[in-house]
Amino acid sequence: MRPDERTIERLKAEHGEVYLLEAAGVAVVARPPSRAEYRRFRARALDEKNRADALEALTRACVVWPEQAEFDTLLEQKPALAEVFGAKLLELAGAVEEAEIKKL
Repeated sequence: MRPDERTIERLKAEHGEVYLLEAAGVAVVARPPSRAEYRRFRARALDEKNRADALEALTRACVVWPEQAEFDTLLEQKPALAEVFGAKLLELAGAVEEAEIKKL
């Protein structure tokens, strides 16, 4: 299920920049992570065994639709989605594989 146009417009008004993320038949709307949220993620993810928990925390912080209780239900059914969506949120935060370099 996807949000309707009215919901999307409301979310844009409340949060500014928002994105539809879809995987495994599940759709959520999320905003990009703030600098503080990214720093918390990075601090938790320093230890590789905490990375999944750190991605879930980042995802929970950024998902603006559906409501948190419904998102919890989705994660009970498909817990790996927190990592899948979290990886996309990291891209929105600027975590990309490569940067271009040009001599000036």
